[in-house]
Amino acid sequence: ILERIPSGLSFVGLFEEDELVACGLLVLDGDLAGLFDIVTDPAHRRKGHGARLVHGMIARAAVQGAATVYLQVVMANAPAIALYRSLGFTEAYHYTYRILE
Repeated sequence: ILERIPSGLSFVGLFEEDELVACGLLVLDGDLAGLFDIVTDPAHRRKGHGARLVHGMIARAAVQGAATVYLQVVMANAPAIALYRSLGFTEAYHYTYRILE
């Protein structure tokens, strides 16, 4: 899937000293920026790393010309939803994955 992204793909990591504590994927498409796979190491959660990572990703996207940032989150992931709401994100729509059995 990642190989099919034509350009604007960045893997972003947040380090504390020499340890990776949070990471994510930033995809730029014109003036849109998508934030994907935002993850904080369980041993480092609730310390503000997720917010710092997302702020950094948004800043990087803005420097590269993005005017709008979006992300998707699983509805059952209440901690992530709370984080994204605190950063100003609002719900735009619901989606469902379907598989052929």
